[in-house]
Amino acid sequence: MTRYTQIATYWAPSTYDAYGDPSFSAPVSMLVRWEKKRELYIGDKGNQLKSNSIVYVQIDVLTDGYLLLGASVAADPKGVTDAYLIRGVDKIPSINGDKFIRKA
Repeated sequence: MTRYTQIATYWAPSTYDAYGDPSFSAPVSMLVRWEKKRELYIGDKGNQLKSNSIVYVQIDVLTDGYLLLGASVAADPKGVTDAYLIRGVDKIPSINGDKFIRKA
């Protein structure tokens, strides 16, 4: 299984305004495995996109949320340098089905 040894901050989208812009829940610190690498993936509309990083997390995270490698207490991740928008999430069960690998 994946070893989680790095600290990251996660901001979950909580509500959306009339224009579809999210507001965010309070930031949460967690242990992750952060890989700074580009990977191609298929977006929600079927188009091919390229990620900046692959982050393995221990909890479910949501698209439109943000992740930052390191700790932050900022209320809005949009103003935080190097906070990345989560554009895709995968959740893969183990062979036994008792654990999951979550990748954002």
